[in-house]
Amino acid sequence: MALYLAFGDVIASWARGRTTGGAAGAADFRCALAIYMNQGAKADAPYFHGLLGKFVAESGDRAGALAVVDQGLRFAHETGEHWSDPELYRIRGEVLSASDPARLAAAEDAFETASAVARGQGSRIFGLRAALALAKLRNSSHRSAQAAAALAEALQGFSPTPSIPEIDEALTLLEALKTPQLMS
Repeated sequence: MALYLAFGDVIASWARGRTTGGAAGAADFRCALAIYMNQGAKADAPYFHGLLGKFVAESGDRAGALAVVDQGLRFAHETGEHWSDPELYRIRGEVLSASDPARLAAAEDAFETASAVARGQGSRIFGLRAALALAKLRNSSHRSAQAAAALAEALQGFSPTPSIPEIDEALTLLEALKTPQLMS
């Protein structure tokens, strides 16, 4: 029963962290995750480390966020639980792209890895999220054709739905990428 309570507290602390954010959210989630894992639990540990990495990044500690996400990838390797790998690589790319303009190539590599892993797993929603992040990065570096290609491939077979806002976001970006910009 203690394990189920600890798992529930991890989820509850994530929800609380979504409202508090930053350092407070990271501290609460880190504490709940430590209690859960100190019981020997490793189920969903890679994914939970990705969520913690997002909180740590929001607090401004980019290096700490990368360390937490990389720990999640190590847990995935140790346990063989790879379902969250695309999200971990996507989060890694987001942290890298936000931390230092000199790390944009590494961020792009992380997004491409996330997309490739998602494709290999048949995880279309994780693939769409990775492609959206990759397209935004490529568009910001004036590579709109490459950005559009990444999005178009990932959007195949998706229809807009309120339950997946990334679809609308990707469709809007794809349309903007296809629209010729007026020269000023």
